[in-house]
Amino acid sequence: MKKLFALLFSLLTTLFVLFSLVPEPVLGDGVAIKRDPYSDRWDYSNETNQQAFINYEHGLQKMIISVGLDAENSEGVVWLFPVPADPSKVVIDVVKSLPQLHGEEISKKAKSNLDGIRQSLLLTQIYTAVVVVPNMGRFIGVEGITGDVVVYEHIEKEGITSEIITTKTATGLYDYLKSKGLKIDSGSIPVLDQYIGREFSFVASWISSPRKTISISTEDIVDYFDYWHSYPEFRSLVDTLQQKYPDFRRAHIASDYLKSAKGEAVLQELVQAIKSNPALIAELQSASRLLGKEIILIDQRGIFVTFPTKDIYFPMLPTSVYGSKTIPVTIRVIGHVSPKVFQDIKSYTKTEYFIDSHANFGEDLKNFYSVQSKNVKYTKIDISAPSKFLTDDLWIRRHSPLKTYYSSFVAMHPGICTILLLILSSFITGILAGWTIFKELRKNIVKLGLIGLSNCLSLVGLIVVTHYHTPKGKRQFAFVALFSISFVIISLLIVQLVGFTL
Repeated sequence: MKKLFALLFSLLTTLFVLFSLVPEPVLGDGVAIKRDPYSDRWDYSNETNQQAFINYEHGLQKMIISVGLDAENSEGVVWLFPVPADPSKVVIDVVKSLPQLHGEEISKKAKSNLDGIRQSLLLTQIYTAVVVVPNMGRFIGVEGITGDVVVYEHIEKEGITSEIITTKTATGLYDYLKSKGLKIDSGSIPVLDQYIGREFSFVASWISSPRKTISISTEDIVDYFDYWHSYPEFRSLVDTLQQKYPDFRRAHIASDYLKSAKGEAVLQELVQAIKSNPALIAELQSASRLLGKEIILIDQRGIFVTFPTKDIYFPMLPTSVYGSKTIPVTIRVIGHVSPKVFQDIKSYTKTEYFIDSHANFGEDLKNFYSVQSKNVKYTKIDISAPSKFLTDDLWIRRHSPLKTYYSSFVAMHPGICTILLLILSSFITGILAGWTIFKELRKNIVKLGLIGLSNCLSLVGLIVVTHYHTPKGKRQFAFVALFSISFVIISLLIVQLVGFTL
């Protein structure tokens, strides 16, 4: 018994080591106000999307927020959003690019890994290979005072001017906006009054130098289709269109199909999807730089604000001024966190957890995130509620849901999971098959389990150990046959059970 245990322990240790050596598989959120060139009054600017990236460390929140604005009409737009901190503790900066976070949703990746684990377990029986193998800014100080408004910091960078302000009264805030060229009446934006008199600061920004816009042509998309085809967001879009248009899916050369009359509808839908999705635009910008081109479709620079806070914060209430209009909001938080989604937007909110193997943080984003960019965990929160339903700001808990720990382990460590499930399935099957065949060994369940563990060395290992450590005779053949069939069933059931819990 001791020799059997020692042998299996050494073999399993070797197996574990071998598996370990195998590579495992905006302005968000506030309000944008513009001057009306025809009436010399003000109106809410047309936002196409909101993007936010948050990194919370040691009580300090670093947040990049950005809105997609019509690039041709972005001049003269004042962005305003609240921050839950004293202005002396708030730091602002402007970034010319946004972080690129993609990766795989952890539950989907975990389930994908389980498919591979299932096949690996079945392969231990050798004969199953016939079926398995073919399917395998820095604080400056008070800059100036305008009425009741105190300007704590002023920065001009990348064509954007940004200021940290605080105000004692609502009148002071409206006077400040008027000083920026907006003819706005006091009380016109009552939602802002809720932040006055509380421990909130405001970050006000406006475009002082509009960015030159270069439109992308359909010819560009077709000519460089193969270069862009490998980017994840673009690949996902293409997959969706191929499902919708069977002829596109069957096309031998996609770029030739897009040039044809039959592909005209697909091409137009492709272009429209690209122009309305900042993630796609960022990917195409990245690809186009490699080709010596530059593509800028919307004015999507970002404001980088840093401030202390107990819980992660994202301003949503100011966006309610847009009424029934839906402005898609995407918030990406470094790490796996739990948003406190209030009732009004629950049915419009989707929270997913990702792991990005190759996150992209540019040179000007080192202050935002300077750790490793490999296997970056992040939470993606998508909100597509009508603006009038944004009746509160969004607060986010720093801890992860219990499920994410489990899913992350399966997603990131398929080799270890394979070994654990192989050991569990083999041990259980050894006990059940041995109990059925060898009555004289029923009192020694541990031995039956250890004999079952020899299956970790494939069916051949099981046959050898069975030959030396069980009563001789035809029952040995019956045991191996029953074990093999039972192992296939039990391992599939266990993997299926793990999959249900993801």
